[in-house]
Amino acid sequence: MLRRALKRIDQPAAAIAGLAAVALCGYVVVLPLWAPHTPMMTDVPFHTATAAGIRHYFDPEWHFQEQFVLRLIGVPYLFFYGLIAALMTVFSPLVATRIAIALMLALLPAGFAILAWGMRKSPLLGLRCDSRNSLRAVLRGHSGSRWV
Repeated sequence: MLRRALKRIDQPAAAIAGLAAVALCGYVVVLPLWAPHTPMMTDVPFHTATAAGIRHYFDPEWHFQEQFVLRLIGVPYLFFYGLIAALMTVFSPLVATRIAIALMLALLPAGFAILAWGMRKSPLLGLRCDSRNSLRAVLRGHSGSRWV
């Protein structure tokens, strides 16, 4: 499989097409997040605030320990909040949230590929995560693409 991939890289048209596909996917993921000047929906500021609370929970100047109890086990967004809190050490809260959302959206095909592989189907079905009915297609195990 690696040899086939290396042979395809040697072909300039395939390499250009691959780079164009990656650039297009990056454009599709990043543009909706960076175009507006304000957060896109109601949930984004709340997720940002929760991640900031987790980040500053042990900071005595913020007094979060006096007001809140940290219960991370019952939080469905634990990885997301941890990623935002880690990115807040370098970026502003809104930029950190946008970067975390972009990373999660970019990893969505990998999640679908792992789901398909776990169901003993082709991991290439993960590339179908661009459509509305993609999860249904992955669960059924069929794709309209000739590459699968």
